[in-house]
Order: sequence, then C-alpha cells, then structure tokens
Amino acid sequence: MSIFINCLSSEEKKEFLIYLQTRNKSLVSPNIKYVRAIYKGETEHSIKDELYASNDAAFRALKKRVADALIDFIAENTFKNEISEDLETIKYLSVSQRLFKQGLTKHGFKILKKAELKALEIDQYTILSEVYHSYITYAPLKESPYTLDDLLVLIEENQKKLLVEERFNLVSSYLKIKLKNYNEGILEDLLSDAFNKFDVSVDDVFSYRSLHSLSQIINYGALVTNDYHSAALFLENSLIQTIASKTYHSRYDERLGDIYFVLAKLYFRSKAFKKSNQFVEKSLKYANNINRDRIHKLLVLKAQNLNYLNKPNEAIELLEEVINNAKKWSDDLLHVNLSLIVFHFQQGNFKAVAKLFAHFYRTEKYYENQMGVNWTASKSLIEILLHIELENIDYVAARIKSFKRRYKKYLSVIDDGNPVVYLQFIEHYLNNPQDTTTDKFKQKVEASFSWENEAAFDVFQIAFYAWLKAKMENISLYDMTLQLVNN
Repeated sequence: MSIFINCLSSEEKKEFLIYLQTRNKSLVSPNIKYVRAIYKGETEHSIKDELYASNDAAFRALKKRVADALIDFIAENTFKNEISEDLETIKYLSVSQRLFKQGLTKHGFKILKKAELKALEIDQYTILSEVYHSYITYAPLKESPYTLDDLLVLIEENQKKLLVEERFNLVSSYLKIKLKNYNEGILEDLLSDAFNKFDVSVDDVFSYRSLHSLSQIINYGALVTNDYHSAALFLENSLIQTIASKTYHSRYDERLGDIYFVLAKLYFRSKAFKKSNQFVEKSLKYANNINRDRIHKLLVLKAQNLNYLNKPNEAIELLEEVINNAKKWSDDLLHVNLSLIVFHFQQGNFKAVAKLFAHFYRTEKYYENQMGVNWTASKSLIEILLHIELENIDYVAARIKSFKRRYKKYLSVIDDGNPVVYLQFIEHYLNNPQDTTTDKFKQKVEASFSWENEAAFDVFQIAFYAWLKAKMENISLYDMTLQLVNN
C-alpha cells in the first residue's frame, strides 16, 4: 500500500487527502491518519500499533478501505480534465437545440456540426449518439448536411466504437476488482482473462482517454504482481495500435506524456534501461515546463538508466546540470541530489559526495516528513558508508548508534535488505576487516539478502548491498553494482 500511495505526485497526495476528507465525517478518521502516516514514511507495523494495536482484522479492513478509496480517486482524477471537454460538447449540443426551436435552422446545424466535430475529437461516443439523434430529428429540414442513408452509416460506425469502449470499461472495472482481491497470479493472465471475459481483443484500438486509464491500472497491477515486463509489453503494444489508428490532437499531450512515463518506469523495473530511456525522452517532450517535479523525476530516471548502462559520467553530468540550472535550492531537488550522491559514491568521488551532503542541512525529522522514512534512512546509510571510506571511524560509530536509536521501530519490520542486518555486517567489517573475504562471511551475507524478486530492485538498496559485496570480492563498487543489476 505504501508503495502505491507514494507513486502519487506531491499535488496528488494533497488532493487525495482532500478526497478522503470529503468521504469521512471527521478530519481525524483512521483512514486519514493512516494516509498521513504513510506520507511521513512510517512503517505498516508502527501505524498498526498506533491505530489498532493488536486488532489485525480492523487494520486489514482499514487498509482495504484506503486501497478502495485510492483506486476510486485515481480513476476520478484521470477523468477530471475530460469533464470540461465533455461540457463544451454538451454546450454546443444544447445551444443547437435552442436555435432549432427558434427556427434558426442554418445556425442550428452550424453549432450542431461543432458539437459533432468536438465529440469526434475527444472520442466521446455517447455524446456523439445524441448529436446524430439530433441530426435525425431535423433531417427533414433542407439545410441538413446529411441524408438519412449518411446518418445510418455514421450511427452504425459510432455504435461499433461505443461498444468497444463500453466493453473496455467492463474490462477496466473487472481488473480493479481482481487487483483489490489479489492473492497470487501472473498479470499477463489477469489481463488475458479480463479481455476474454468481455470479448475484447487486444487488437482493438483504444481511445487516448481509455488508454490513459488503462495505463494507471496496469501500473498498479505491475506493483501488485511484480510482473513489470508483461505490463510494459502489453501497454506498449496497445499504445502502438492507438497511435497508428487515431488522429492525434495536442489536447492528448498530457495523457500521452503520462503513458510514456508509466512505460519508462515499467521498463526500468524490468531492467530494460535503453528502452526505459526511450520513453523518458518521449515523456519529456510532453512535460509541462511548469511541473518541475515531473521533469526532475524524469531526469533522475534517465540518469539512473544511464548509470546502469555503464555511462556513469553522463548520468553525473545530467544531474549536476539539473542542480546547477536551478535558480534556487528547493525540495524537488532532494531526490536529484541523493541520486547524484549515489553515482559519485559508486565512482569513489568521496570529496564530491561530501560536498553534496552539505545541501542536506535540515533535520532528519524534516526529511522524514518531506520524503518519507525510507528515503531519509537511505540518506543516513549512505552518509555512514561515506565516512567509512573517509576513515572517520569515531564519527561512523556515533552515526550507527544514532541511526539504530532513531529507526528502531522502522528497522524491526523491514524485509528486503534489512538495515538491522546490514548494519551488523558493517560493524563486523569495521571491527574485523580481515574476515570480509572469508567464505563463512560471504555465505552469511548471501543468505541474508535476496535480489531475485523484481520488487527488490531498489536503487539505494542495491547501492548498499553492492558496497558490502565489493569489499567481499575485492573489486570496485561500480563494477559490482553492474554485476548485481545485470545478473
């Protein structure tokens, strides 16, 4: 749940809280408390202790309510921009009706034509049916641009499109239901089952509106099932067919940019870094210059791809350019800065890393509130590794002690790449560096970390594990990172 919630943008997180407040009578309901805690980066375990203590059933019910609300919010948010377009079309349709009733036939058909073209432009087949119905009603008038035979052809063509669209809506709803109650299975099978159930072919062409909605569901499905590769292939194939078959309009820019961004993230999690960057570049073309947060996320993703494609210098130059071009330091640069720190650290540029850490001058509590506990803990762990390399051993010991004290609850419930275990290995390395290359130590480390699951492919966690393994194998940190990523 926390992974899915944290996929929301900063603005969407604010809107989601407002959305929950409209659905709850109290501003301090468990639903809202739970979401606020997730925003702060608190763990599921600590939230449960605070809200329901030992009542597991109540906590599961709470999470399900929030999950249902989140899916509904994303669905509604996806379509909110389209509402204004629909209203514009309906406006033309209503005005034309009034003109016809007042005997202004020529003007009525002129406005009705605008409604038709607008409905076609935004793939609004339901409203288009109303437009054609109006044409039928006033077909006996000599100013009508269509014969009844013309209208029959147009209506039948529109009904086919409407049927495909409605069947797709059934598929979309079916997938939401399945994912809400997901236990196990393969995403590709879930998609195939949904399409077959409602007799929708994967070769059917979706509108940009429908494809945008589908991309959000597929992205969520990939997070739930960890099947990123199948999700990316399916979405890309659907997009190719839509682009080839639909007339493009600039009003689709935002939707298309979002779809490309989803594809870039899916391919990154699939370790298809070249493919991911192709979609990063496409998404950047549609990014609004005002939305700096989106642009920075895309550029960080591009840099991460470059770094794993054995182009670390390009990755570093890209993020340094982002920071240098910023007119002033702001929180949307925090993730940029930490990613840049990781890249420099992997290259052994420790002085550069120390200089970049100067940007993190606020308290840990501040960063926990802004970026979450997981991000802040990652920052602190990288700082500990930095000072090990700089041989500031007394400072390292103090930082490890402080880290354990601050994140005691958080550390006790982390599964993949458990920081508690990781810190124990670091302390063992500091006290007994000669043991690092022994088979016994290597076997103990290997048994404590697992990276087979795609869900464990986390940029920062891999950086931590690679550092330890590089010490064990006596090779460079960056070479070990590439080995792990390409394994």
